[in-house]
Amino acid sequence: MFNRKGRFGLATLACVGLAIAISTPAAAWERGSVENFTAPSGSPMMEGLTVGRDGNVYVSTFDPTGSTGEPAQVLTFSPDGTLLNRKALFLSTPFPGETQPSTAMLGVAFPPGMDALYVIDFGKGNVLSVNPKTGASSVCITLPVANPGPPKMA
Repeated sequence: MFNRKGRFGLATLACVGLAIAISTPAAAWERGSVENFTAPSGSPMMEGLTVGRDGNVYVSTFDPTGSTGEPAQVLTFSPDGTLLNRKALFLSTPFPGETQPSTAMLGVAFPPGMDALYVIDFGKGNVLSVNPKTGASSVCITLPVANPGPPKMA
């Protein structure tokens, strides 16, 4: 337990610290009340969620296979869970080869100090800037393909 100089070794101190940390209960926080929001019937799964400066809750839909036949959507709920708006996303400024967003939307966020709602189009590898009131969206970032496969030989 003591090293040659009569001091605790680092390994001993680490073990004691770990034992104290494990035996101490995890601190909890007051979570407040929770409000369950009811999704409109026929909605695809919902994935991303953020709260805007207006206090409304913004949610994107996630249907990676497109099995519901519904386009990608952004839903806006009031703080009490009332559905305020449900808009299908469309590209307001499409570029060659891109006509519509995919149906697989993920993260949703309002960057600090901005009113633009950003949504990740996981299916097409883009980040969209979305107007949640109209559904109009434009590609603001195109992400690289994660796994392009083996290189093609000429």
